[in-house]
Amino acid sequence: MFYLLCIICTFFAFANPFLQIGFLVIFYPLLFIHISNECDKLKDSIKLSWIAGSIIYSSCLYWIAYPIYTYSNVPLLVAIACPILIGLYLGIYSGIFSGILFFIKRNNWFIKGLIASLTWSSLEYIRAYFLTGFPWINIPQALTHYTKFIQPIQIMGESLFSGIIVIIVVWIYEAKNRKIIPPIAGVVSILLIYIWGSFLYNKNIDYKSEIKAIIIQGNINQYVKWDKKYQLSTLKKYIELTDKSLDNKGNNTLVVWPETAMPFYLQERNMLSYKLLNYLREKKIILLTGAPAYKIDKDKIRWYNRAYLIYNGRIRDYYDKVHLVPFGEYIPFGKVLGFLGKIVEGPGDFSSGRVLKPLKIKDLAIGTLICYEIIFPDLVAQLVKNKANLIVNISNDAWFGNSSGPYQHLNLAILKAIETNRFIIRATNSGISAIISPKGEIVKKLSLNREGFLKSNVFLIEDYTFYVKYHKIIEVLTILLCVFLLFINIIV
Repeated sequence: MFYLLCIICTFFAFANPFLQIGFLVIFYPLLFIHISNECDKLKDSIKLSWIAGSIIYSSCLYWIAYPIYTYSNVPLLVAIACPILIGLYLGIYSGIFSGILFFIKRNNWFIKGLIASLTWSSLEYIRAYFLTGFPWINIPQALTHYTKFIQPIQIMGESLFSGIIVIIVVWIYEAKNRKIIPPIAGVVSILLIYIWGSFLYNKNIDYKSEIKAIIIQGNINQYVKWDKKYQLSTLKKYIELTDKSLDNKGNNTLVVWPETAMPFYLQERNMLSYKLLNYLREKKIILLTGAPAYKIDKDKIRWYNRAYLIYNGRIRDYYDKVHLVPFGEYIPFGKVLGFLGKIVEGPGDFSSGRVLKPLKIKDLAIGTLICYEIIFPDLVAQLVKNKANLIVNISNDAWFGNSSGPYQHLNLAILKAIETNRFIIRATNSGISAIISPKGEIVKKLSLNREGFLKSNVFLIEDYTFYVKYHKIIEVLTILLCVFLLFINIIV
């Protein structure tokens, strides 16, 4: 019964269709801590935690089935199997965590908590890279409503912060063994994190300059988005919404349209591209917009998911998406799995961009991230380290309908704003578009299935957080210290 309670509480801790109660996320690691403590055999601890973890991940990621079933020819049962299969894979990490806890459960409370913390963080790092990476459903993602409490992630990053929560849960769990000091240490740690977070939250933001930013949310129906008959009406809608959003002239205004907002090849000379460029020349605004693109390489055509930076009616620069969605934009291990086909309709496998650099115009250095690239801490940190003073995330979450997907996606973007101390402009086709402050607060947002615009002044920030400067070192040291302590446990 306790297992079921923990699974239900974890589901409600993350964004879901009913009610999110973020602090319930403590039941996420508590479940595996309890399993490892109660099991008499290592294999039972691993197996039970793998099953429980698989259920948690599958239920929290249920929305993955929606685009697979809705926008492809896949039968419903096959679509439902996809989040289950992903859950079974991610559950492996839960099994490993529980197995290591079983191995160290005879240690004193402090060492046990320390190793559990480092193990959880290390597994999150591995999950962010292995098999293209999927750092979704992590502990801070559930805590984005507690803005002051999560501020320390600008120092340690979200995965190490997850580990801090785990060590607290391990120590509080020691109350079950009638110990007094560990749970007191856990409660004191919570208070110290909040005090530290409040101090970081109240620090002034140092910025070089500011710019007016406008987000346009077109809410284009996904079923007609790629129909050529609707290309002109789509362009007109974005132009009309942009006109409504502008106060007089658009000088020194950054306007952001979503991922593939322009469903045609902007690089080609055609009526649609001329209409757009002439409009931008007249308004004198800076536009960042998504559009498909291609390059002809000898006899091969390479397709790209691209963001264009346009000013004064001229394309000044562009960014090709670096981290593609497996099975959505390309087939991983194509020679082996090519028979599966892509979920998302398109001309063929997309190619990955090769350059991760900000798009620059005037004082702007825009770190551009397309779709789920925003979920990868390393990718965002690298962009900021490459001198991005503003982060823009363009996406098309219309794929996920009214599910939890867009809400979870937004919560992951909030974490990156705090980690990097940057404003994040998040422009999506159908919501949730938002302007997020460096403190992780939503300044303005547009909800799902609405067309409209947002506008606000945003700061252009040059400073680096401790995490941005040293995120690679933090990752390596965490994993090395974890391995070292486990090794000591083996030989002692």
